[in-house]
Amino acid sequence: GMKKMFNTLTKLSGAIIAAACLFVNLSVHAGDGALGADAIGIHTGFSASDLNDRKDDYEVIPIVVRFGYDIDDWMADTVGLGAGDWWFNVEPFYGQAVSPNNRVEFGCALMLRWAHPVSDTKLGVFLEGGAGPMYMTQETEEQGTKFNFIDYLGCGLTYALDQDMDIELGIRYRHVSNAGIDDENAGIDGYTGLLGVTRKF
Repeated sequence: GMKKMFNTLTKLSGAIIAAACLFVNLSVHAGDGALGADAIGIHTGFSASDLNDRKDDYEVIPIVVRFGYDIDDWMADTVGLGAGDWWFNVEPFYGQAVSPNNRVEFGCALMLRWAHPVSDTKLGVFLEGGAGPMYMTQETEEQGTKFNFIDYLGCGLTYALDQDMDIELGIRYRHVSNAGIDDENAGIDGYTGLLGVTRKF
């Protein structure tokens, strides 16, 4: 109802403000070389996954920080894949659940991304995939553990504001499972939409 929508919009607004403040702070430190990253991004959006035992979906508002490392040379020399831009991204994340309960999730994903500009425009496209550990406080019928692993497969568009700053819109398929740590491991599947900015150094 209206109360749930207001609650979701309030938390999303808070996530956007927090993400913007975090981006400014991290950009300053990354620019000083403190983090060793070639790019840093901050993203938020909305995630929804089906739960078998509940009427409501598992809905989360995420904040994702991306530390990007340019691996073009390594991919060309070691793997023989020189076309496009290759990135290894380390992505710590926090998610505030808004349905079915007021719960949280957090973790860190390791992502491989291939990006390519669209000729003679400020647009670019990317494909990405990765995985990492996560902890979720939402109890579900599917998962017997709160410690799980999250797998991502996604794609998206970038728009260059200038030489060093991009706006990014992406969608990811996400799969949560505990890799057989517990017998209850049906998995939770869903999709995440993300909007954010990335600064390159």
